[in-house]
Amino acid sequence: MSRRFSWSGILTVAAATALVASCGERNQPQDDAGAGPDTVYLQVVDSIGLEMGDSDYVFWSIDRLCFYTDGSILALDRVGGCVRRYAPDGTFIGRVGRRGSGPGEFQNPSDMVVLGDGRSVVFDIFTGGAHLLDTALVDQGVVIPYYTDPPFFPVPGLDSSFVAGSYTLDMAEDAITMNYFVARFDLSAEPAVDYMRQTIPIDLENVTTDVIESLLYNSCWAVDGSGNVFIAPMSPDEYRITGYRADGTEYMTIDMPAGQVPRTEDEIAMEKAFIEARLASMGSNLPLDYTPSPWRFQLRQLDVDGDGNIWALRGTVDTPTFDVFSPDGAYMHTAVVRGAGEDGGFWKFTIDPEGILAWSDNPPDYQKIYILQ
Repeated sequence: MSRRFSWSGILTVAAATALVASCGERNQPQDDAGAGPDTVYLQVVDSIGLEMGDSDYVFWSIDRLCFYTDGSILALDRVGGCVRRYAPDGTFIGRVGRRGSGPGEFQNPSDMVVLGDGRSVVFDIFTGGAHLLDTALVDQGVVIPYYTDPPFFPVPGLDSSFVAGSYTLDMAEDAITMNYFVARFDLSAEPAVDYMRQTIPIDLENVTTDVIESLLYNSCWAVDGSGNVFIAPMSPDEYRITGYRADGTEYMTIDMPAGQVPRTEDEIAMEKAFIEARLASMGSNLPLDYTPSPWRFQLRQLDVDGDGNIWALRGTVDTPTFDVFSPDGAYMHTAVVRGAGEDGGFWKFTIDPEGILAWSDNPPDYQKIYILQ
């Protein structure tokens, strides 16, 4: 039979990132990795966050950054159980929600998305599912009930839709099969349009690694202002971005040369420690026996800017480096982030018409919101 299934919070591991416990030496980045005549540079011009002091600026964990409709910055703090709001100049405006189980409260919010119509959705299965926030960021309660794992890595589509990953599991006595898909959801638990579906066998002798890689490291995706969806595999040996119209019709493919890049022993040990610590902290019933891939991924994030250009974040270099393509898939230039420091390989980004934000999963000191130009 096919049903929704929860590994006691396994998808919360996939959907909610947190501080990575240090383990071993990090690679020192090469600041001009991929530099050439077609290279542009992004610079950190400001940051928000303190190691200690004013609690409005001390983050427990940054799990998603979004620009709000007025240009302010929304930071989902999973451990803090709230969404913090900051003006573009970094001034604290206020919190949405707090930790708890009552109206307008969150217990373990795993992700959020600001919809095209100005409303927002915060996902928290511990308080019933997907909470809808109105255009004033007032919680209207659970709009989509989820009692197991909700859609993960949501990105805004047109109007009240979002594109996200999801899955079901087919359970048998001696086999498990994952049905993994990326789809558009129109504020409903059921997908409105499928863009990608995969059937993935789960090895019962290697269940932890198979489940983590199938959910956390399968694909990345983005949506442009016209509702076109771009999906790329997180693969060690394939660099491919496929474009789909809003109705699911495939219309474009971007292929770039790719060669396998090995991870260092320290990188492998760090990821193993991170995943196993997260499984333990979430009370998962998966065995604490994760074996990371020995190879880096060609791509680890996709995003789209206000002009419809596609930003593809390479996974093969330490310094955050994007290949930027025009809306029709033509290569434009490479964008390199200067000043990311030793944790640049752990940075995640939000690229919107309002600007570019970043944060690190594994900061050397404490978490901050980085504002880039």
